[in-house]
Amino acid sequence: MKKTSTFLFFMLISVFYSFGQCPVNQSQLTITIVPDNYPGESTWKVFVNNIQIANGTSNNDTLCVDSSACIRFEMYDSYGDGICCGYGNGSFNVQLEGLTVASGGQFSNISSHTFNCPQGSACNNPIPITSGSFTAPYPNTFYSFTPSLSGMYSISTCDLNTCNTKLWVYESCNSFAYNVDNTGTIFYNDNNTICGNLADINAILIAGTTYIIKVGINEATTCSTPLGFSIIYDGPIIGCMDPLACNYNPNATQSDTSCVYYPSPDCLGPDLIILQDVILNSLEIREEQATNCQVVEGCMTGYGQRTVLAFTTWIKNIGDIDYYVGNPTANPTQFTFGNCHGHAHYEGYADYILYRNDGQNIPIGHKNGFCVMDLECNDGGTGQYGCSNMGISKQCGDIYSSGLECQWIDITDVDTAEYILAIKVNWDQSPDALGHYETNYANNWAQVCLRITMNSAGEKGYEILPNCQPYVDCAGTAYGNAMIDCQGNCNGTALRGDLNNNSILETNDVVSYLEHSVNLDLNAQSCNDLSADNIINVWDAGLLSNCISNGATNNSECTFPNTVQNPSQVVTFSNDGVYTQFANPSVGYMDISILNSSTKVTGYQFAINGATISGVSSLINPLTYPVQLEYNSINGQVAGLSLIDSMIPKHTTLTPFIRVFLENITLDSLICLSLNAAALNNVYEPVTVNVLNPCSGSLGVLENLNPSDFMIYPNPSNQALNVSYIGQNEKIDLRIFDALGNEIYKDKLNFNSQIHTINTETLSNGVYYMQLSNKFGDLRKSFTIVH
Repeated sequence: MKKTSTFLFFMLISVFYSFGQCPVNQSQLTITIVPDNYPGESTWKVFVNNIQIANGTSNNDTLCVDSSACIRFEMYDSYGDGICCGYGNGSFNVQLEGLTVASGGQFSNISSHTFNCPQGSACNNPIPITSGSFTAPYPNTFYSFTPSLSGMYSISTCDLNTCNTKLWVYESCNSFAYNVDNTGTIFYNDNNTICGNLADINAILIAGTTYIIKVGINEATTCSTPLGFSIIYDGPIIGCMDPLACNYNPNATQSDTSCVYYPSPDCLGPDLIILQDVILNSLEIREEQATNCQVVEGCMTGYGQRTVLAFTTWIKNIGDIDYYVGNPTANPTQFTFGNCHGHAHYEGYADYILYRNDGQNIPIGHKNGFCVMDLECNDGGTGQYGCSNMGISKQCGDIYSSGLECQWIDITDVDTAEYILAIKVNWDQSPDALGHYETNYANNWAQVCLRITMNSAGEKGYEILPNCQPYVDCAGTAYGNAMIDCQGNCNGTALRGDLNNNSILETNDVVSYLEHSVNLDLNAQSCNDLSADNIINVWDAGLLSNCISNGATNNSECTFPNTVQNPSQVVTFSNDGVYTQFANPSVGYMDISILNSSTKVTGYQFAINGATISGVSSLINPLTYPVQLEYNSINGQVAGLSLIDSMIPKHTTLTPFIRVFLENITLDSLICLSLNAAALNNVYEPVTVNVLNPCSGSLGVLENLNPSDFMIYPNPSNQALNVSYIGQNEKIDLRIFDALGNEIYKDKLNFNSQIHTINTETLSNGVYYMQLSNKFGDLRKSFTIVH
């Protein structure tokens, strides 16, 4: 209670004077936001001494803050494209006592700025140090260290403190540098066997590379004394430097006599295990608000409030040599850089699966990418690996706490029943970066038998079941990887999405999905219903296209079924009306407009009834959105999808995006755009679709352009040029070109027998050409300007 009161009081004195002059020892902080075209994507936060005191969206604000405090301002964009300059010229400007301390607009997800901070109190203003012993004046002090020699270094608070200390090492400054856990770090330590609740890091550091070191305390404690710490160079990295040896050490800078070669019995290997008791004792159910990042990375199976079953994963290397992963620069295909975590991840390192009693897994697990590092060496090893050079030393371990993002399975939509929760490490039994295979794979698996429950209030729970027998796959192998395929065969070769059954997922399958989507002639089954919604439509086509373009063994893009939808994003389709030909009023077209301010669009599907479709044409520039279009003239279905991962740009106003050509229009025809249309966002998730003006009759008459009806006068012209086209009710594109063919004027006019006047005062003397265009053709006439 005391902590809460203090925090509330601090907030009150920080913001109480927002509407007037700030009191003594307080400074005025002014925040000015110029939003881009999508203000709903923008938010900001203000932190004083790492405590959040204010937040906003695209609104301006004025605050009073402690004049001596370290202030951090963070600007966010939920879509990841900043607030300038692709979709409007947005910007932010922050002033402290009238002086600009932060400004910008071009960033991706976050732009972070610190100011008024004593050196060392902010990540971007660290205290530079060399090796030696130092004293941090207060917790969470930042230092920069650039080693002059590559080798092993000890960073430690051991023997120098009585407080419960922690150490963080970062490659660079980002928003994760202010976290209390190891998110975004390349090295980290809290407790260890050397000095208990103090901190000790052994790391390989590279000469000339600048590292950010944060010295702090455990967040559950307090400390009234300065924090002592040291950085010591322990010497070069000594080991076998012969790549042909089975114990080759790629980090070694000084050779020794330890090289061993096959087939020596001393050529052993690493051996990774998972501590099952740690999983059992760390299980907890909690509520989490899903972020876009978590859904995209497969950690969540839906948006909004989710129920997750979290646990700690502790992996040890009990083998005779290190398990070496390497770094993203040397092995880029093994890694991804996830914005959820702030550093590179070794993808697919662990697999979290929930099995039913019949042995089938349910689609809620995910392959978790780890920053593989030495977080503990309780068994006597010497730690050396971090996120910039990954691995687990022999007799060391890596720990991912249940409090970290993605250390869970999402059970929101899981039925109440009995399951086996399996956690696998190196699940595909691949060698490490040096070609070393593990000596034992039977211990790469940990499991928990549990029952998922739900109380009368609808809250999920769990019960751990006794006598948890080892999981046996469909082939009878304990802890095996054999699965029943979508045709019901154990360890079968059938692929979900392989419509032509050639054992390859290819673009032809995507086109086939589109054709079946509009023809409505494919029954949904386990092998073809990639979204598990019992319908074959553009969603299935989009999921397969994404799998082909972006899928890999270390991600979830090809894990089907994929049921994730994004109802918070909205796309609007509008029937812009039906226009018919003058000579043949049974023929015409309907333009459909799109408003998609919250997301880009990869694909769509809708239906037209009341007339017969004779063709479709995209109105989006094909260089921006090359689209595969399919339609069915009998049932009126239309589907479009880019096969090369392109998207319809975001639009803040209704903009025509597709023209549907129609036949068999009658005078009393009511032609309608279906209300159950579909649209896919940038990650192929269905979004909410609204339909405006779903039904309309014929709004006007189209006709072939008649040269005798097209008049320009006076010609030559001086200050003004009159243009008319008699009897035309359709909007016509009007363009003016100079003698070299350069377009200098463009408009869309509905003449309707009226005269339109164009100012020609700014045109130079010479010959020009005016062109009128509609879908039936062009008319061009010349005119002369004489001033």
